[in-house]
Amino acid sequence: MFLNIFLNEIKYWFNRPAFYIYTIVFFMIGMLVSAASAGIFDAITVTTGSSKIVNSPLAVLGAFAAPASILIFFYPSIIGSTISRDYESEMHTILYSYPFSKIQYLAAKFLSGFFIVNTVILAIFIAVSLGFILPGTNQDIVNPFDLKSYSDAYFIVILPNLFFYSSIIFGVVTVTRKVYVGIISIIIIVIIEALHEGRFSIPDSMFI
Repeated sequence: MFLNIFLNEIKYWFNRPAFYIYTIVFFMIGMLVSAASAGIFDAITVTTGSSKIVNSPLAVLGAFAAPASILIFFYPSIIGSTISRDYESEMHTILYSYPFSKIQYLAAKFLSGFFIVNTVILAIFIAVSLGFILPGTNQDIVNPFDLKSYSDAYFIVILPNLFFYSSIIFGVVTVTRKVYVGIISIIIIVIIEALHEGRFSIPDSMFI
């Protein structure tokens, strides 16, 4: 039953225009970020005269993380909605009467949403790598494609953060049965992280 629920959820998303809109939009963002860093929009540019390699492992992480960070705000509408739809339609009361455990049901719902988000991230992965080699970019500052740079960015940074945020959102929406609470949770977490990193610190000069 786990597999049936999982595959049905995937099928639902593949039939939804929203999935393709998310994929296309974040594909374009990923390509735009990497192409811009490679100087595609520079007429008289610092980029083209720079010795900086724009697809170094650290730069790839930055280009990869930028659209992935925006995607975080869409987790509730993807991962949260996998469970909230059943609550809103009261389908969960029927599903719980079937011969499978709540753990199987919740795991299938969570992992299906997790899979969909990863599919969008795969689109970002492809877009970023293509953006560096688009016509008009400065290939003097672009190294040959290195799969390790992308896999490191995904497995070391993107995937752990994806799992962390997804787990929180799914848990919150499962308890509250409201997607908007998941959105609020994400905003709160992002603000707390930003404050912790000092992004919103007030300059001392303001107190002089």
